[in-house]
Amino acid sequence: AFNLRYRYNRRRPSTGGSKLAYPVVAFLFVFAVIVQAASVIIPALCLIGCAVGIYYLANHFSQMKAEKEELYKILQIPEPKPVSRQAKKPGDHASAEEIRLYEALNRFLPQYDVYLCAVDKLYWMRKRCEAQRKLEMEADFSQEQFQEQEKIVRLEEKRCCKNCLDSPEAFYPQRPGNLFDDLSKHLVSVEDPLISHFFTGIPIYTVRGSHAEKVCFTPWYLLFFDSKNLSFTIEDYESLSFETETSTVKKTGSFNKDDEIAYQVWEHERKDGGPDLRYRENSCTTYLYRGKASFSCKSYQWSIDFPNKSSMEKLGKSLRNFLAAKPLPVLKKESEKQNSEPEKHTARLLPVQTEKKSPEKPQTCTNFVKAEEKLTEIPEVGKEKLSSAKEIMEEVADSRVSLPTVPVLKPSQRIYTAQELADEYQKLLSPGVILRHRTLGAGVLTRIEKSKGYMYVRFGSEEKRFLYPKALQQGYFTMIEPLQEETESV
Repeated sequence: AFNLRYRYNRRRPSTGGSKLAYPVVAFLFVFAVIVQAASVIIPALCLIGCAVGIYYLANHFSQMKAEKEELYKILQIPEPKPVSRQAKKPGDHASAEEIRLYEALNRFLPQYDVYLCAVDKLYWMRKRCEAQRKLEMEADFSQEQFQEQEKIVRLEEKRCCKNCLDSPEAFYPQRPGNLFDDLSKHLVSVEDPLISHFFTGIPIYTVRGSHAEKVCFTPWYLLFFDSKNLSFTIEDYESLSFETETSTVKKTGSFNKDDEIAYQVWEHERKDGGPDLRYRENSCTTYLYRGKASFSCKSYQWSIDFPNKSSMEKLGKSLRNFLAAKPLPVLKKESEKQNSEPEKHTARLLPVQTEKKSPEKPQTCTNFVKAEEKLTEIPEVGKEKLSSAKEIMEEVADSRVSLPTVPVLKPSQRIYTAQELADEYQKLLSPGVILRHRTLGAGVLTRIEKSKGYMYVRFGSEEKRFLYPKALQQGYFTMIEPLQEETESV
């Protein structure tokens, strides 16, 4: 029995030890493989990381070097100097207005070049100080010098505005201003700084798109500007023709605020064109309106693209009304006025020495005519300002407007031009001042409604409403400086 039990124990396998041996062997094998792989992969990863780091460091240092070179190049740029330019002389067949534009531009360009030089110098100073700050160098200019240069820029800009073009209303027929205002709502302001400064105080607009520097709309004529040769070409509105065209495009993406839907097409439609509600999945394709206006004026052609149909129709309607209107009669030329006036009109207008009346009996402005008889010789007064002052006085006298107090032109007063009035209208305008409109003549400012954006001017017995301050900024008014002391009742 003992032998049998011994033999049985020897043949019976030990199951617990064998189950533990296999996982241990597998773990040791995997661990050995990982260690062997890591000994190869880790050095390879380290080498790749070092290479990438060296590449980015080299790229960073090269960029820093290039930036430093650019900064040093900026420091080597010399101070800008004014460049003198000349306008191209018009041909033999040029009109009188084109010759006037050429002469005015030649007088304007020297001052404008000085202004451009001041602007370029301010930009050069800023770029130079910025480069010196990045290079950790001492700046060449202080904050006070920057402020002084900014003052110079503003001063030169004001001088440019003073040398800008005069309004051609006395030399060229003008169409009604309200129709041009309606047309200008669909145009944009001129972006060329030379044109915007040269026509300061004169309403001038251009078209949208690539032709913004080519054609300009004015109340008198179409103006084409050649930026390379610095020349203007004038064409009458009678030679302008245009066509409008409406098209549809397939909608892609989200809607814009100016989009107008032309029609919609459904995958499954009813007979009336609506969607068939029997289909749960019924895709829709939307088509939008697009407009285009093509213009031609002799050898010039251009076009305007519109985001919808209604804006194109509004422009077409405004332009048709503007072209159909007859130009206003040409005013008397300034040279003819000066020849017809006696020499004594070169003096200032002095107040009339009359007895003061009681405020209960306001008198009309007809007594302004008496002020013309009180004239003295003052040579420093300009003829243009005095002639314009005389016209204002005559027109106010003819209007027979009853006012309790009227400002009298004294030697300390002056005539504010349209540009000066547009710049300082918030300080200068108050009810009772005398304004002179381009076409309507002289009137009296009665009230200003700033919240609604309107101002009211009385011409004779009729009161008219104008946009505030747009009518001033577009140069429709000039003004006599109001008295700083108590006004005399006339």
